[in-house]
Order: sequence, then C-alpha cells, then structure tokens
Amino acid sequence: MKRIILPVAAWLLAVREGASESGQPYHAKDTQSAVTAIQQGAVISGILGLENCEHTKVVDDECYQAMLDIQTHGLLATLKNCSEGDLLNETASA
Repeated sequence: MKRIILPVAAWLLAVREGASESGQPYHAKDTQSAVTAIQQGAVISGILGLENCEHTKVVDDECYQAMLDIQTHGLLATLKNCSEGDLLNETASA
C-alpha cells in the first residue's frame, strides 16, 4: 500500500503548500473543490469520495504517515526508506 500512497501523499502536500519540495510553485490542475478540500486538510478518502468501509481508516492513516515522513525526511529519503523496507520485508517472507 505504501507504494501507492506515497505519490498521493506527495501530491496532497504540493497542493496544500502550493509548492513542490524544491520550492517551485505548484499550480494544481485539479477541480477547485478538490483543491479547496486539500487546502482545508481533508483526508484522502474524503477527497477521492471513497466509501466509508473497514479499509478507509487504514488508507487515511497510511497517507497521513506518508505525508509526515515526506515533511520530516524529504521525498527522496522517504522513497528510499519505503523501497528498502519493502525489499527487506519481501526477502524475510521469501
């Protein structure tokens, strides 16, 4: 799930902050209602209109954690950690 959520979290941060991690302006080409919801701090399930089901909280929590990781460590380090962690988990279960 982290491989799917990470780009979504990066997109949410860029829309919320109006800039990329490098500081370049980011002009969202999404609908104004989505941009407004993101800027007001809506969770991903609400933005995407996902039904409230048993997995909705997991998706929202994973996205929130990915956003924190990106803000704390940067996108490149977060991608690297996610990739290495997944490889370690796959190796351990093989």
